[in-house]
Amino acid sequence: MATALALHGTLACAEAVEIPLGTPDGFSANRIDATGGGRYCISGSVYDDSGPSWSAMVVMVDAQSGRVLWRTPIPYAPDHVSNSPKACGSDGHSIYAVTEESTQSAATLNQNVVVLNRISATGKLEKQQRLSVGFDEWSWLFSVGANGITIAGGTSGTTQMGGPFGTYVAQFNADLTQTGVKRLPSGAFGNDASASLDGDRLLVAGSFLPNEGEGHDGYAVSKVDIDKKRYLWSTYALPDAKLTTSALLAGDGTIYVAGSAPSGALTITTIDRTGKIASTFTTKSKAFCHLKTALASGHTLKVFGNSCKDDATTELLSVDLASHAVSPVHAFHTELQAGGFDGNNWIGVAKTQAHGLAFVRGSE
Repeated sequence: MATALALHGTLACAEAVEIPLGTPDGFSANRIDATGGGRYCISGSVYDDSGPSWSAMVVMVDAQSGRVLWRTPIPYAPDHVSNSPKACGSDGHSIYAVTEESTQSAATLNQNVVVLNRISATGKLEKQQRLSVGFDEWSWLFSVGANGITIAGGTSGTTQMGGPFGTYVAQFNADLTQTGVKRLPSGAFGNDASASLDGDRLLVAGSFLPNEGEGHDGYAVSKVDIDKKRYLWSTYALPDAKLTTSALLAGDGTIYVAGSAPSGALTITTIDRTGKIASTFTTKSKAFCHLKTALASGHTLKVFGNSCKDDATTELLSVDLASHAVSPVHAFHTELQAGGFDGNNWIGVAKTQAHGLAFVRGSE
């Protein structure tokens, strides 16, 4: 049976956490990254309707002490019009965030540029470095570790995603000096992609943007050898390009792709580490206008789905990969922004009656 979780007061779970963010009006969360020690880095954007424009803000919360450690706005270049953060991470000393800036308000003129930002442990913005890997750039992988920082994404040679398309992997050191960049000129994955590094190879799932004669549009999964500039394998995972989609790249190399149709049909495709479709099925569910495939455990897949109604409430679903049954786990009576899992705990940002926007964490 579903547990109704009303975020209009204190959460009902014994292990629940609710930390008011104290962010400006217009703030919304894009992503949450666990940085260790019970701390979470929230990448968000603040909307200003006078522009209108979006500006990036990173918020660090400490779930152990139950407080916000700092809120840091990340400015965009003076001649640009907006920016938004994609992800953040820590090397144990500093916090790093990747943002995307828009150069123009008009889509026909706009270029997206990717910027790497370094923030001190106390929340001071210390340095910014533009990637400059293509004419129009976007990112979908951000990895921070002791050996440096890796950013991967796509490029277009013209505005409005007109192509030709390419893929890049760029490396930086802690001082934001670029230590290497590799490019693959044969197609790219769109801004909705999910990706991970498997040694020196790139595993990526999302909407594929082909160059002429190099595949076709569709939701695909690929393993890429960047050093040798070739795709090791590619698999088109979903039959309908109009589906609301999300992918989870599990630690064992398995890829789980979910797609929700306007009719309410939910399609789940499992792809093994060699690129072969291990299973695919479609089952009855609700129609969702946003999906986040969040956790795979045994024969169970956990998926966050946002309703297509005006209230945009979020549900956490459990999908049995063996029986194909879909069961509601939690019904949030609000939109859970940037929903995900940290271990067995779900995390997100939600609007609460008592505190406004808050970081929330709970368990089943």
